[in-house]
Amino acid sequence: MLVQKERKKAGFTDPEIEEFRVVYDRFDANHNGIIDNLELLAMLKAFNWEPKTREQQSALMSKLNTARKLTREAGVDEVSEDGTSNLTFWTFVQLARMLRTEHDKAEEAALEILQRELKFSDGEIEDFRQVFRTWVKRAETIMEQRPGHEPPQTLNRDMVRRLVRSLGISISPANAGVLDQKLMTLDEMGRLETMELDFFGFLRLMRWILDTDFAGINDAAAKLA
Repeated sequence: MLVQKERKKAGFTDPEIEEFRVVYDRFDANHNGIIDNLELLAMLKAFNWEPKTREQQSALMSKLNTARKLTREAGVDEVSEDGTSNLTFWTFVQLARMLRTEHDKAEEAALEILQRELKFSDGEIEDFRQVFRTWVKRAETIMEQRPGHEPPQTLNRDMVRRLVRSLGISISPANAGVLDQKLMTLDEMGRLETMELDFFGFLRLMRWILDTDFAGINDAAAKLA
């Protein structure tokens, strides 16, 4: 029974399952326990897992059938029919595991390429990752105070400025404009007020700050050393 229970959870923790349940119930508009095609796409978008090409959409349908098979093998009887885009909760959990694993592998490969491009060491990448996660967590704390918030995975302009200041960099009116211009180039949509900086963009920002000695950061770092 314990093994079957863990298989049903697809390796996720109980808090993660609870989070999935909250998201699932929110997108199950008619509360019938079934997520249809449009609801599924909206839910996957919330996790940044939505298919962006026809090939990815076709692959998603195949994954849905695999997820249903895994759900049945885990002892769950309530499973939607194969070949449809309808999804019950525990099948979504199995799909989420597949998509997260796929996403993590793709992100790891892309990070290795970016690391070589930016010439950061493994230690520097890990240090920057911890800094980024800390500030995303702070952003999440702020968002929790707002109704209907979605947990952030990126940093907006205000949080980036706070982060930069925490590095000992003074943002004057003159270099604030320079920083804003750089942030616009790092945002996929070229935005500023509503920009979203992910970890890859953050690494590019750090490389730029160091290479351009933005606001004299290298001198400040030398003095601290």
